[in-house]
Amino acid sequence: MEPLEVYDKGDSYVKAKSTLSHDAAFAKSSETCHLLCHNIMSLLIERTEVVRKVDSFYYGGTRELQPGVVLRITAHRRKKVQEQESWVQADVSLTNGTLLASAHALCVSHPGQNTRIRSLASPISFAHENNAAKDFSFPFAKQSHKAEQSLGDL
Repeated sequence: MEPLEVYDKGDSYVKAKSTLSHDAAFAKSSETCHLLCHNIMSLLIERTEVVRKVDSFYYGGTRELQPGVVLRITAHRRKKVQEQESWVQADVSLTNGTLLASAHALCVSHPGQNTRIRSLASPISFAHENNAAKDFSFPFAKQSHKAEQSLGDL
């Protein structure tokens, strides 16, 4: 794939185009769109920001992805969620306007050392002082008398 050709850029948006190359590494799949979305978002997301979450959506049309096809790729800041959070959206489309893929990234201004970022997933503690084996309990801890006897017979 050839590098993005940026033809318009502002503080809150980037517009580029890319021509799909004829090389052997070209893949006719949604992964091409995924890569293009991330490439253009990286031009808009500042180095002081942390990406917390990325969602990608594919709308079909991968059969249109042929070597030599020109794609339009745009990225813009969608909305400020809180003081330090904002959404960045990237879209990949054909030159006729057919939307192929979208990606949305939740970005947070780089926090200070004392600031905690809210996790969007279940919190997992990887503290070194916790001994996971000690805290583990068998899910069926109350075994029946029959089960204990059958285990003893083994």
